[in-house]
Amino acid sequence: MDEINVDDLIKNAVNGDKLATEAIIRSIQDKVYSLCLRMLWQQEDSQEACQEILIKVITHLSQFNFKSKFETWVFQIATNHIIDKKRSSASVKGLTFSSFAEDLLSEQIEPPDVEKNSPDFQLQLAEIRISCTTALLQCLDPEHRISYVLGEIFEFEHKEAAAVLGITASNFRKRLERSREMVEAFTSQVCGVISSSGKCQCKRRLNYAKSCGRVDFVKYPFVTSSRNKTDILQYINKIEQAKRTTAHYKLTGHFKSPNDFAKILEIIS
Repeated sequence: MDEINVDDLIKNAVNGDKLATEAIIRSIQDKVYSLCLRMLWQQEDSQEACQEILIKVITHLSQFNFKSKFETWVFQIATNHIIDKKRSSASVKGLTFSSFAEDLLSEQIEPPDVEKNSPDFQLQLAEIRISCTTALLQCLDPEHRISYVLGEIFEFEHKEAAAVLGITASNFRKRLERSREMVEAFTSQVCGVISSSGKCQCKRRLNYAKSCGRVDFVKYPFVTSSRNKTDILQYINKIEQAKRTTAHYKLTGHFKSPNDFAKILEIIS
């Protein structure tokens, strides 16, 4: 939505226009869900957080003062909610780059030719690739992770991202540089998608992923919710090494929300 249109929708929604409220929710739900998924990784946690954030946005809509971009305001709410959720959660201890690398390289089994010729083989490779690189972001602490997601994947201007996070542009720049260095150092050494010297190959992880149920090869949630169907591997092979990691995340595209969260109006009305 353009800024003029969204301003009108916000004013109408505040005045009780349900259709305007639904339009606002549908205009932001995919980006909010994408943010949640990249910050939380788990599908159910991301859907729950997305709904909670959208409820906050709608119930606080009258507080938007039109002095900033609406998207910036939404991301401020979303970011604060996710960071607070991570801090208060009694979830499993987070990944580290070293533990993640050890796990990825511990079970590398070349699939048989019959499996490679399966009609689902390429789809399975795509699912494990997107799932894995999304999991990789969990190796960053929440502050560096959100900086990487906003700066590299969502391509926020430094000043705008800093406003979302409530820090200075200089501090955001430092966080982004540090997070970029950590992610690229890992992918260049481990990930065979990003680097030809990477020791982890998606096809060699398929059997292990199937055996432990880490990846859903029935619903393919990451592939089906990815909005960008570009042949990512072909594109990555054409660009220089230093830019491959970022390109991979960007070309995955924003994830399509699995739910139409406009239905939350029934909860809060």
